[in-house]
Amino acid sequence: MTSRHFGIDALKVVCAQLIVWHHAMVYAPMNVDFASHWPTLSAFLLEPGRWVVHVFLVIGGYLSAAGLERSNTKLWTPLVWRRYGRLMPLFVLALGLTAWVGEGMRHDLAPDWVSPTPDWQVWLAHLTLSFDWMSVPAISAGAWYVAIDFQLYVLLALWVVHTRRARAGASAWVKPAVVTAATVLSVTVISKFPQLDIVAPYFISAYGLGCLVAWHQHRVISSRWLWLVVGAILFDLLLEWRGRQAFALLTALLLLAWPLLQRKPESPDWLARASDLSYPLFVGHFSLLMLWGSWWTQHGMANTAASPWVYLVLLAGLGWGWAMLLEATLERLVAGWTRHFLARTRWA
Repeated sequence: MTSRHFGIDALKVVCAQLIVWHHAMVYAPMNVDFASHWPTLSAFLLEPGRWVVHVFLVIGGYLSAAGLERSNTKLWTPLVWRRYGRLMPLFVLALGLTAWVGEGMRHDLAPDWVSPTPDWQVWLAHLTLSFDWMSVPAISAGAWYVAIDFQLYVLLALWVVHTRRARAGASAWVKPAVVTAATVLSVTVISKFPQLDIVAPYFISAYGLGCLVAWHQHRVISSRWLWLVVGAILFDLLLEWRGRQAFALLTALLLLAWPLLQRKPESPDWLARASDLSYPLFVGHFSLLMLWGSWWTQHGMANTAASPWVYLVLLAGLGWGWAMLLEATLERLVAGWTRHFLARTRWA
């Protein structure tokens, strides 16, 4: 059985929950009450609360780089299709559920809660993960992250496979050199243009950092490449403080230091399970926010200093249960489709 990294699993669980609460402040009916009763915490969830996406990006780069090192293939297409197959089933299920809930509650919610009824063009844009490029409104909050994660993985896989075809001596320094240059360029230039946040290079500032940490820990590259990026980030933060980049750097340093903090950094079963649920929670929580927020408003559960806390605590419990339900639903659908396919082809 493959060991699990306690630090990564813990970060994924905490950050997934913070993203749910962040969207609760953005979309849910509690944002006004929370801001009036608990302004400091509300401000944290609205701004620093969204910075934790960069924690996911660093972790994504770390895990992707480590996974690609374990794969010796020199073919790029199978890697990309495998990644697409891992991301899309839950993503499509979550989008379908969000669209269905939205249709059923369209007359009960404020206009900014519900996306327009998706037509075939909207669905095509989501299935190809090109909705931002096509200026198509996302069906669900957080959908952009799936698209960006896929773009970043495609670029990394393409580069890793390309370097495997080069001479061994050149690959040893060309692979980290290009990722280092791309990360520094993203940190110092590209990530400072908000209009570019629909394309992967904007987020290489975090993703590339995770890649370099993974390669350093697996002794694939010299440490100088990683410390060059760390130095560039620190210098850039001195010139212009940006919280999201600081979060990314802190995450990278924690991943780097974790083996020194704990001799066997393995997760207990419950934490590993919660970590696995972080993705269905991330992609599927918007439909829950719609249902939970509507119920809370209709039953007058607001306008007290304690109600925002009750709302968020109950939302946390419901969120993880919702993630389990999404995962179980997908497993049943896949099992049903598999049985149907086998029966139709007479392979059973």
